[in-house]
Amino acid sequence: MSIRVVDLVMRNRDLPPSLKLAAVALAFHADADGGNCYPSLARVAAMTGVSERYTKALVKDMVERGLIRAQRRYRKGGGRTSSAYQWDIDALEVGATIPRASEAKVNPGSSMVGGIGEAQFTNGGTIGEPQFQPLVNPSSPYPSVDPSEEEKNASPSSSACDAEDASQEDDQPAPTAKPKRRPAKPIPPDWQPGPRAVRWIESFGLTVADAKPAIVEFREYWAARSKRRVDWDLCLTRNGRVEAALIRLAKQRKQDRGPTLRIVN
Repeated sequence: MSIRVVDLVMRNRDLPPSLKLAAVALAFHADADGGNCYPSLARVAAMTGVSERYTKALVKDMVERGLIRAQRRYRKGGGRTSSAYQWDIDALEVGATIPRASEAKVNPGSSMVGGIGEAQFTNGGTIGEPQFQPLVNPSSPYPSVDPSEEEKNASPSSSACDAEDASQEDDQPAPTAKPKRRPAKPIPPDWQPGPRAVRWIESFGLTVADAKPAIVEFREYWAARSKRRVDWDLCLTRNGRVEAALIRLAKQRKQDRGPTLRIVN
């Protein structure tokens, strides 16, 4: 893996995120100098989570930008294999305009948190354990106060307000307990549809007596499997096989009645 290539790619502000991700995946297979890199497009696509076609377009974009050179490779039998890639370190260094973290310094005049407590690196811009120096913002109208002095200068009125707030919190009603979920139960041997399921059956133009064959089949089916449900009425109304059976029964009942005669005055 080429850490140098990864560093230069990530510090290039002109590269789109998808191209950076593909470039990092290629750098995982390169040596320290950015060479000996020959992963397949399928492998790079799997690492980046995009399609192989899109990965091919990203690699082509890198070549056109001059960041990498691609060379075709062939097997001994004459078939194609994965291409070999060589990173252009000089071109990468030209595009790496974002400073490294070890080189960045916080502006003493800028505000990190409310304009107080800024810090900057004082280790000379080298990588290692950072050393911080707290700075006081000269433009801030608020002087720095020692927390111990602030506690000493606290007024009695503030303590009274704190006590009042605490008493108001005690007066708040306790949160109501969430209702317990009904336990799931197997279907009873003599189960019959409830009011909601009866209304659903009647929406097909049928009565419970008309739908008895479908209800019996539904009850026997779930009893044989020893399944548990919280609401068997809901299970009935969402059962596709029962719905299809009711549609057939409704059509059959309509045919048994015969055509309806309409008398026109």
